[in-house]
Amino acid sequence: MGVFNGVQAIISSILAAIIDKCQLLDANTAAKASMLGHSIRTPQFIVAAVVLENVLSITFPLSKALQSVTIDLIHALSIIKCAHNLLMQKRHEAVEESFPDIWQQATKLSRQLMHCLYAVLIFS
Repeated sequence: MGVFNGVQAIISSILAAIIDKCQLLDANTAAKASMLGHSIRTPQFIVAAVVLENVLSITFPLSKALQSVTIDLIHALSIIKCAHNLLMQKRHEAVEESFPDIWQQATKLSRQLMHCLYAVLIFS
């Protein structure tokens, strides 16, 4: 499973759980859960989640590698430099390449969340 599918699955699961369990909660907790459900469906949250997924797809493998007990300083500096270069490349290509891709992923995630919402409401 790719990271994007993981982000989509996690957000969809949270949304489904909120919708499914809201009836079982007291009024105060249900209101807070409902507000969370609304918040994770906003364009700002969805775009932020997709941007975070893109950044973590570079920094998470770096983090795992740097935690290895067998890594040496030369290799550590090399992979840090690679990660830095990839992030800088994404930054420089943001307008032409990265942002349109992020927007497309965010649009797809938004549609999938709406389908998840409808499925949960229909089958509840």
